[in-house]
Amino acid sequence: MIRTAKLSAFYTLITIIALFTVGCAGKSPIDKEVDAFDNLRTNVHDVVADPERAEQSLALVDELQREFDDIKELRVERKKQIKALNADYDASRAEFETLLDGIAQDRVANQERVSQTYRQLLEVITTEEWAKLAKSRDKAMQAAIKAMQAI
Repeated sequence: MIRTAKLSAFYTLITIIALFTVGCAGKSPIDKEVDAFDNLRTNVHDVVADPERAEQSLALVDELQREFDDIKELRVERKKQIKALNADYDASRAEFETLLDGIAQDRVANQERVSQTYRQLLEVITTEEWAKLAKSRDKAMQAAIKAMQAI
């Protein structure tokens, strides 16, 4: 009798854990990034009253998202290169240094591109509009960073 009660409690616990696990299964970091940028676009459209500046702002948001997508693709490619070089027992130290130097150069170039686009967005959007977009803007940037880190 006691054993049956413990077994029943065990199965109940497993069922609850399974239900919570299914309920917690969320979107991937990349899906969250897409949603965050879509939300930012919606907010830019709502906040920026001037149609010309709104169009410029939306184009810059699109460009920023494309830049993050390019960075993610490059990260995937660089990971493959690192794995291939690491698997090559005959690889020289110079080959590793060359690859790591290339990665460092890519990082600096990517940071500059993203910063440049971000600065252009700052020039198009007024201070008041920028403040109204703070939450969605920060969410989009954080989601982009998490998506890159997930790779």
